Amino acid sequence: MFRKIISNLPFNPGLIHQLSFYAKRLHAEESVRRTGVIFTLLAIGVQSLAILSPAQVTLATGDGDLVYGAKSKQEIINALTSGVDAKGRADIKQIYEYYGIRLADVQAAGDTTVKSREREYITTGRGDSPGVDVPIQVPGTGTTIYERSLNNWDIKYYENTYPAITGTATGEGKLKGRQFWILLRGCGNITFTPIPKNPKIEIAKTRSGNESLKAGDEVSYRIEFRNSGEAAANNVDITDALASNLEFISQSSSIPLSFTKSTNRFRWTTPALEPSQNWHFISLKVKVLSVLVDNGELCNVATMSATNGGTVEAKNCGVQVTDKYSRIILSKKVSNLTQKIADANNTVAKAGDTLEYTLSVSNTGNQVAANYIIDSDSLIDILEYADLVSYESGSYDKVNQRITWPATTIPASGNITRKFQVKVKSPIPTTPPSLSDPLSFDFKLRNVFGNEVIVNLDQPIISTTYQVTTTRIPNTGPGSSILISLMAVTVIGYFFARSRLLAKEVDIIKAEHTAGV
Repeated sequence: MFRKIISNLPFNPGLIHQLSFYAKRLHAEESVRRTGVIFTLLAIGVQSLAILSPAQVTLATGDGDLVYGAKSKQEIINALTSGVDAKGRADIKQIYEYYGIRLADVQAAGDTTVKSREREYITTGRGDSPGVDVPIQVPGTGTTIYERSLNNWDIKYYENTYPAITGTATGEGKLKGRQFWILLRGCGNITFTPIPKNPKIEIAKTRSGNESLKAGDEVSYRIEFRNSGEAAANNVDITDALASNLEFISQSSSIPLSFTKSTNRFRWTTPALEPSQNWHFISLKVKVLSVLVDNGELCNVATMSATNGGTVEAKNCGVQVTDKYSRIILSKKVSNLTQKIADANNTVAKAGDTLEYTLSVSNTGNQVAANYIIDSDSLIDILEYADLVSYESGSYDKVNQRITWPATTIPASGNITRKFQVKVKSPIPTTPPSLSDPLSFDFKLRNVFGNEVIVNLDQPIISTTYQVTTTRIPNTGPGSSILISLMAVTVIGYFFARSRLLAKEVDIIKAEHTAGV
């Protein structure tokens, strides 16, 4: 069209009006394409900003961190100096002292970066994670912290990199003389390389029955044992040899054990005994065949051994009932009152459901446990998705997020319970995990009291999933986006330049034709 008008213009001057109309259309087209170029360049600018300053996690810190919000060495120093963190928790100094990290050690620490998979790091936190944590009772506080492998968080991010400070612990604590790292991703979590862990096997034996024995009397022996160390005890072997004037009647145990008997010699074995503060027990019932003059003949020794834990023994002698003792065993269960589920462990709760947690404290000994304080342990994980409704006569600590009940007496061979209720928030929050704890806000309610109970949540649908037939998802990272944008600018820029050039040529031809050139 352009060439046709230009070639016929000398022979038909009336075409100047069509040329003028064509010129207006070219200028309009130039304006539109100029706008396209501008917006494309702006889009590239925004994309560049997204690359230079990528989006961060919504929550920078979480309640499960040791030092709330700590992102610098100075904030750690301030918490140790004042004794409290930004959330008002007053156990910071005691936690660091437990690990042997003094204020001077933090002040002398240097800046570094920790990559979760460059070593077998162990890190710490206040929140409990699924089946991977070792609970630590911090002396002088009611605080329980947890140790876990740092790369447990890599299930969400292949490898985490943390800003940190590092130094050597000089105090009398767990890390004395060892290197430590303190993570500064808003958490202040103490991190270290694995320390050799050992089991600690313990055994005790008691007898119940008449103080004055006679032939035909039945006697019950109770063998209590546990591994209170930090590693599993391997190939545990428990043996007990009865005097010849005693006859075996029956035996039972609180945990699965392999039992063998040879005359009056008994043996219980298990391949591994995991660490626990709770005592396990074996009940052994015998019958007195005859009473010997020397009561020493009734001496009975139980022995416990492990291939990596040595040998210990417990002796019970004489005809008198053993000394008084108390043994505390903790357990917990959860019920869903809304859905009428008595045992809601590993079930799915919905928004608005009311959950009731029952804490049980049993005394398996023959003496009362006086002035015993029941502590719910941390409720941090539960309260991410639920609100506390009631807790009987307990006292709730908002800072440390735990419930304690007044000191009480637990009778011998007795049990007491305490309950609290929570209500699942409605709607269920879709809060993303915090930067410092990628396992927070995982749509699970976890709590530990002797045993761990987990309630899953009815996870809201956040986005729609589409099925595709391709077997390979294309790489559309920031580099690809920039490349596509540059190609778009090239194409759009070419057409803009072409429109601009044509418009200029038309203007020149009009001007020359009008001037009679």
